[in-house]
Amino acid sequence: MFVAITRAKKHLAIYLNGYYLDDIAVEQMERLEDPAEYQPLDRVAMHLSHKDVALDFFIHWKDAVSQLRSGDPLIFAGHECRNLQGLPVLQFSKQFLSKIGEMRARGFELKSARVNFIVYWKKEGSEEEVRVVLPEVGFERVW
Repeated sequence: MFVAITRAKKHLAIYLNGYYLDDIAVEQMERLEDPAEYQPLDRVAMHLSHKDVALDFFIHWKDAVSQLRSGDPLIFAGHECRNLQGLPVLQFSKQFLSKIGEMRARGFELKSARVNFIVYWKKEGSEEEVRVVLPEVGFERVW
């Protein structure tokens, strides 16, 4: 937020759900409040990063990953995702598996996955670049 505040030239809008900026006042600042009551979310989408997938996994599944394109659907299968032919194309990191557990405790189940980005990664000490799938996953509330 510091970067946004210090770099804004003409206009800066900050949207938040809290009161921790209430004591800030500057010239020409306009504060608007939204009194609406919002229903709990039914769906949550997450864009995963390299920290959410097991990078070493991709070294062994290069052929299956090379066939994927951004937007391709993936099949969620426990600790991994598979392509439509049933081949594993990504494995979740322990960190993200823990996040799945946290979401489950909040009443959400992982229901969908698709290829968001395919990036290149080079393991330290290796000369070979490997394609890594960074998916978008969708959680839905289970009532």
